[in-house]
This record gives sequence, C-alpha cells and structure tokens, in this order.
Amino acid sequence: MEDATAILQVLASQSRKLRELAAAADHLPFFQTSTNRDASAVLHPVREPILLLERLHLLFQVRACALLALGRRQEAAEDVQAGLHLARLARRLPDTRSTMRVQGLLARSLQPLWEGLSQKAWTEAELAAFQHELAGLNLLADYTNAVRRAVLAYIDVWREIPDRTNADLALLDVDRDYMREPAWQLQPRAWWYENCIQLHNAGQNAIEQVDMAASRIQRANNWPDLNGLPLDSSSTELLQQSSWWGASPDSVAFAQTSVNQAIIACALERFRLVNGGYPETLERLVPAFLDRIPRDAVSGRPMIYQSNGNDCFILRGVGPNGTDDRKDKASDDWLWTYPTNTPSAKK
Repeated sequence: MEDATAILQVLASQSRKLRELAAAADHLPFFQTSTNRDASAVLHPVREPILLLERLHLLFQVRACALLALGRRQEAAEDVQAGLHLARLARRLPDTRSTMRVQGLLARSLQPLWEGLSQKAWTEAELAAFQHELAGLNLLADYTNAVRRAVLAYIDVWREIPDRTNADLALLDVDRDYMREPAWQLQPRAWWYENCIQLHNAGQNAIEQVDMAASRIQRANNWPDLNGLPLDSSSTELLQQSSWWGASPDSVAFAQTSVNQAIIACALERFRLVNGGYPETLERLVPAFLDRIPRDAVSGRPMIYQSNGNDCFILRGVGPNGTDDRKDKASDDWLWTYPTNTPSAKK
C-alpha cells in the first residue's frame, strides 16, 4: 500500500498530461516515426519516439497496478486500456523489432489485467472492453509480416553492394563489425546474390512454420539457415523465432498463447458475474461471451481449461514440448491461473 501511494504521489503532477495522452492513443489511427518506408526504416528506425512510447506504456501499467492496490478500479481500468491502445499503435512500426516490442508491451499490460481478475475487481463492461482490444491482436500475422519486411530490407541493401565504390557504404550501419570487415569488401558480386537467396529461403522457412488457418506456430530447428549472413541481432532473433521457445514475451508462441488466455479469462469472469460461477467447459462461453474459443498457439487446438470447483480455474498452454504435462512432475506448460487463498499473488 505504501509503495502504491508513493507511485501515485510521484505521478500526480503528470495526471493531466497522462490523461491527454491516453485519449490521444485511443483516437490516433496510427503511429509512425517517419514517413520513410525503405530499407533504412526497417533496419534504422528513429529510436527516440519508440523509446518514448515504450516508457509511456510502462508508466500506465505501473500506475494501473498502484491504483488497483488502492481500490481505484475505474482509473486502473482506464490505464490498462491506454496500455492496450499503445500496444496496438506499436504494431504499425516497421522495424525488425516491432513484433517482439509489441509482445513485450502486451506482457506488461497483462499484469494489471491479471491482478484485477484475481481480485475480481473488474466490471462486466471493463472486461468486455479488454477482451475486445485483445481479440483485435494477431501476433502470428504480425510476425510473418515482420519477417517479410526484414528479408526484403536486407535484400534491397545487399543487391546494391557490388556497385558501390565507397567501402563505408557497403552495409547500412546495422553492425559496425560487419561494415568494417575487409572480407565483405572483397566478396565477388555473386556472393552477395547468394546471400540474398539464402536469406530469402530462411525467411520462407520461418514463415512456413506459421499455420494461420490453425492459429499455431510449429517448432523447428532453423539455426543453420542464417549461417554466414551479415545480420544484426534483432533480425537474427526474428528469423529464428521458432527456436526461442522459453516462457518469454520474445517468443511469439508464448505471447500469442498469453493473449489468448487473457481473452478467455475475461470471458470466464464475465460468465461468472452473470451466472455466479465459472462454467464446467469453455463451450458454454460461446456465443454469448466468445465468438469462438481461442487456440493454443503451439498445439493449434482450443485452450485447455481446468475448473477446480472452488471458484478458481487454470488455462493451460502445452508449452514447447507440445504435451499436456499436468500429470508429470516436470512441466513446461504455460499456465494462466489464480491461487486459491492468496488473491494478491502474481501471475
């Protein structure tokens, strides 16, 4: 309580400005750091506006948690909504980190949302608003679009390298080690074209791991696809996304599963508010509270739901191994759950 009060006191002088920014985020149709859409916009984004958006998002989510701790539910809901609007705007950024950035912002937004759900603080209208915002996100589509942008940006640069005479212009300033490496200056024209082909194939392999019809991403060992290519770390992480399968927002599989679990959790709480308890199965949420049951991004099947009959439930994603591990001592499943006796515990 003391920490929450201190946070709100520090931010009190900025309340009006934050309120205006939240209103702007709600009505702003798009967010862009420049009107440029060539390779430099993908590989060299203007960093200052991006950092400002990320820090603003953090302020709203920290304040939302503080407001919840002090019982100021309505104001907390407004801050959660502001955070979701900012995450939506961040999807418009074209750079190679755009998809992982949005996933990180959403991970922050889900914390106060979860805390309010665990406290049963949100109203039906607030839950419906959260659910609507989250349902508009498709992180798998964002991922495939980001892969295409990164591949095309690098190919655009590499195709021009053989005709350039200034060594300092051989590569965009993505990684100075590459730019100043004499070996790149001596490569024959055909080598750069081979790099283009290799990168194109790596991008296709990454995209093919995503099954949009089934709303899932498959795990694949694609480490060799990028061997020898002069890529920056952001592009490497993006193109090898399916190999990073920990419980981290950097993993699109984990992030999409978390968003889908949040959508279901909001629908379950709306059901509880109307009916006095959670349903026995998720099918009872359709169509009044859900158009369809969101899927596990790993298995492609509807999310696993466990109701323990004590006003609590578990939403289970099968995790990296693709297996429901509830009966095993060791588990890599991704869970959305609430403790029975400690409502203030964290997700």
